[in-house]
Amino acid sequence: MALLKRRPVLLVLAVLLAVFLYRLFFVYTARSGECRPRPVDPDLRQTTRDEHGVPVSFPERTGFPGQRRPLVVMTYNIAGHDELIDGDHVRQIADAIRRLRPDIVALQEVHRGTWQARFRDQLAELEARTGLKGFFAPSYVRWGGAYGNAILTRGELVRSEVHPLPCVGEPRALLEATIRI
Repeated sequence: MALLKRRPVLLVLAVLLAVFLYRLFFVYTARSGECRPRPVDPDLRQTTRDEHGVPVSFPERTGFPGQRRPLVVMTYNIAGHDELIDGDHVRQIADAIRRLRPDIVALQEVHRGTWQARFRDQLAELEARTGLKGFFAPSYVRWGGAYGNAILTRGELVRSEVHPLPCVGEPRALLEATIRI
């Protein structure tokens, strides 16, 4: 009789042990060193305001008009693993992004084809639902799926680079990008 009462407890402990071992052996990593992003190439920079904050235009040099409205930048940790519980998770995030109409959106915890995201490509869904163009920087890639950081923008991605960050534990990466709006 006592063994029957212990079975659910043992089952829960076995599941917790399996999750811990999965993360320890298949997700956690150790990276040493340091990450130093390179300075932005001055030729890629476009000055749109003078030292007093007044908009200026250099169309003869850049071919682009000066800035006409404030640049709207948004950052959003989308907790992509929540898709496993809430199938509407990405749609709700896309709705929030559309409401703010940002020029650039920096996204964290984006999943592409992982079981935690029901094998969906969250970046592709966000691109389709917001009308913005995206770029993905994987922090972790395994078994056909990946998660990491991403950028959505209405502008043009001029250059991008992914820097794996030094870490012990869950792998992390930094996404460096130059975007022309």
